[in-house]
Amino acid sequence: MDSVELVAPLRTYRELRDEIAKLGEPSPGYVRAYRGQTKDFDSMLPTSLRPGAARRNTVWDYCTTAFARELLAPSDPAALSEEDTIAIAQHYGPGTRFLDVTRSLDAALWFALHHACALSADHVVGPEGPADQARDLQLTERWWEYRRWTEEPGGYLYVFDVPKWDDVGSPSHGQLVDLSSRPILSKSSRIQAQAACLLAADPALSGGDLKSFYRRDAILVGWPMEDAPHINVPMHAMFPDPSEDPWYDVFVSMPLTWAVDSTTNNLKLARPLAVTCYRYDAEERTQQICRRAKLIMPNPVYDAAIRENLSIELSTRSSGPRSFGVNDATRIVVETPIVSWFLNSGPEMWNQAILSGDMTDAAQGFDPVRACSAQQRVYGTQPSR
Repeated sequence: MDSVELVAPLRTYRELRDEIAKLGEPSPGYVRAYRGQTKDFDSMLPTSLRPGAARRNTVWDYCTTAFARELLAPSDPAALSEEDTIAIAQHYGPGTRFLDVTRSLDAALWFALHHACALSADHVVGPEGPADQARDLQLTERWWEYRRWTEEPGGYLYVFDVPKWDDVGSPSHGQLVDLSSRPILSKSSRIQAQAACLLAADPALSGGDLKSFYRRDAILVGWPMEDAPHINVPMHAMFPDPSEDPWYDVFVSMPLTWAVDSTTNNLKLARPLAVTCYRYDAEERTQQICRRAKLIMPNPVYDAAIRENLSIELSTRSSGPRSFGVNDATRIVVETPIVSWFLNSGPEMWNQAILSGDMTDAAQGFDPVRACSAQQRVYGTQPSR
């Protein structure tokens, strides 16, 4: 690895191109990739290998597979490869043991001079129609937006010369997975806009640290970065909103569910998967995310009036009559509800193939709004007050 120390950040695109030209072409069998960051760290680790990082789970992979069946055209391959699933998790979800890089110098430069800022977002979720305080629910979550990075000394641009994966077996430590030619990923506007690639990291080798693949030390860059063709593009150019990105659309459209708040041990409304939401410069683009929030009805956490009135009286041989209310029940919370036209079948999953021949002619309905009168008719008791 060559080390070139710069005493000041490069502030024009021409200076940057000239600096990279000094490196010459990659060695035979190697390709060049870039990465931009606003801070320089002692190591270059993928998301899932960083201290305290969340791990991917099988639910995320199942959802990705289910959604791919809806996005694929009949002429496309029917199954995702492991690398396709990893790429989707890397760009829309909790991250993987692969590192985001790009073949585009312009994309890497944009990320070197823009940083993600966390925001607290509150919005109301409920059925279509006018707002209803009695039934609508508040969703509070963390969103992100990208802003110019203006702190000194500037941003950091990394140059990697790495071997390209040959699509055989699993990628080895430091091999580059080019995502541009994979059919299902062509439907990801985000991956295409960022000319995204992945570098594989093996935790058994240097803990997964990829800095040994630097072609040189980080190049320090700063504003105004004159003549850079894409440095001032808006955030939605790098992260298209759901109306322009089918993959982002299906993830933010997943029905909300109830999760346990670790700080209060109470249930809170949340997205079932770790999907990042962005606030765009244009409000209409932000609303594209808000409008896709769905809630399965009836709401499993009923309002106070229904919880008071919905009770039945049971009689047992051992203890005699006793009142049983909804608050006495054990709540079963759906971890990840999925709206899908094509459900996967398996030995432990719902098999849609037998539904047409295994459905009853009639089914008992339950309307919680009319719970009081329904319980009185069925059980012959007066609802408790």
